[in-house]
Amino acid sequence: MRAVKAPGSTRIFVFGESAAMGDPEPGFGPRAVHEVILHQRLPGHDFEVVNVAFTAINSHVLLPLAKECASTTATFGCLQGNNEMVGPYGAATILGIQAPPGRWSNS
Repeated sequence: MRAVKAPGSTRIFVFGESAAMGDPEPGFGPRAVHEVILHQRLPGHDFEVVNVAFTAINSHVLLPLAKECASTTATFGCLQGNNEMVGPYGAATILGIQAPPGRWSNS
């Protein structure tokens, strides 16, 4: 990533976990796909797609990361992920049941 965003360029951050990172091959992940599609749709426009995704994170890590990225003159961000739904922090994982029982109540 360039230290200073070029005038007229569009800087996009891809946030998320291993799927957003492009695991097992980041060269074929969402960052690369977004970059190719954007350059094909708007040839000549300067797009800078930055991958800030990494394995096994959740929203508690993503929020401060997004705030820091926003301070770098980001144009916008793209959030992709599933860790809090079906990944390691999801309702039912290899780490054990995380969701309350079906008949959960406040009493």
